[in-house]
Parts: sequence; structure tokens; C-alpha cells
Amino acid sequence: MKILRALLFCLFLTTAALADQITFSFISSPGNPRDFTASQSGGVSAGPGLNVLVSDATSGVHVPFDGIVTASTGPATSFTMTPLFILGTFAAGSADSVSIVDPMTGAPIVTGTMNANAGLLALLSGAGSFLGTFDVSFVDPTLLGMFDLSPVFGSSGSISMTFAQTNVSASGTVSGVIGGGALTVTASPVRESASALYFATGLLLIILGLRWKRITARGTVD
Repeated sequence: MKILRALLFCLFLTTAALADQITFSFISSPGNPRDFTASQSGGVSAGPGLNVLVSDATSGVHVPFDGIVTASTGPATSFTMTPLFILGTFAAGSADSVSIVDPMTGAPIVTGTMNANAGLLALLSGAGSFLGTFDVSFVDPTLLGMFDLSPVFGSSGSISMTFAQTNVSASGTVSGVIGGGALTVTASPVRESASALYFATGLLLIILGLRWKRITARGTVD
């Protein structure tokens, strides 16, 4: 049993190591002068941004890719304003509070729910950044197939962005223009995952065969 548990643990590590990372890169949409806002009661609202590129970490392939990106959180759980900067963390967003959709059909490409504790740092000198994670609920299998990935995707994603031209209203609402951002999800390569499974299965059969030989030779179970 110890050998079997060790083998299963190694298989788990092998599968985890094979996870591939897909990153969507987006910018501010033309004609949308202030596409990032944040406030104590309203939380963060970002987008619609314009996705321009999708890339695969393992292969290094970069493909032009159109999409409309939006993201939002719940209200702020902390919101600190000083003469120099604004620092905030936020509650989880609603269902599909993170999404990329096809600009022509509106069909979902990636959807998920923003997790709690997304963070904001805005400098009153004109720049800021936002970082959060989200629970992934859908990734278009056709897109994953473009990179030879299985339709089984990871449950955790991340989104980050920078913004400029920061403005703070009298009511304390921060607004700015998205400079650039990245949304990342994970999936597993089809061929490599299958190879790992075949290897582990073969190794398991060898170990079980050797163990059975020992049992037969001794007439007892270790």
C-alpha cells in the first residue's frame, strides 16, 4: 500500500506539473475614455476592454484574438485614501463577474466569479494597478483546442491590469483608463497528459507484478 500511495502521489505531481497556462492580453477599448472605476460601496468595475492577443506559456505561441473583457468585484472591504494614494481590497463578485465574450456573437469565451480580496493601488499622480483571482466556470473548448489542450480547464484564474489618468471624484470614486491587462487560465496538454497516464499505468502494473511474484515466492503477504 505504501508503494501504491507513493505512485499515486507521483502521478498527481506529474499531472500538476503538466498544467499549461493560457493568457489573454487586453487594452482599453476605443471610444471608452474611462473604463476603470472603483469606490467603497460600488467596488471595482473594469471594461469593456479589448482583447488583442492570446498566448500559450508552454509552446510560446502568440495569436491575435478579439474579445470583450469585463471584470467587477463586490463592495470594498477596506478602502484607504491618503494625499498620495488609494489602497483597497474588495469582496467577491457576482456570478460571471469576470468574462471574455466574442465581440460579434456575444458567445462566452471565458467566464468566472471574482474571488474576495482582490486588491487596488491607485497613485494620485496618475497611475494604478488592480489584481484579483477568480473561480473559472467556463473556457471555450475550441480555443483550448487551438493550443492542443484538453477541454478540462483549471478551476482558478487570475486577472491583472494597470490604468492611467487617475481621477478621484468628490464622492471618493476612482476612475482611470486601462493601459493593459492580462487574464490567465490553465488547462492540460492532451498528448502529454495521456503519456503521463500511460507511463504511470505501466509503472503500476510492473510494481503490482513484482509484488505478486514476491507473494507467490514467499507464500505470504508483506
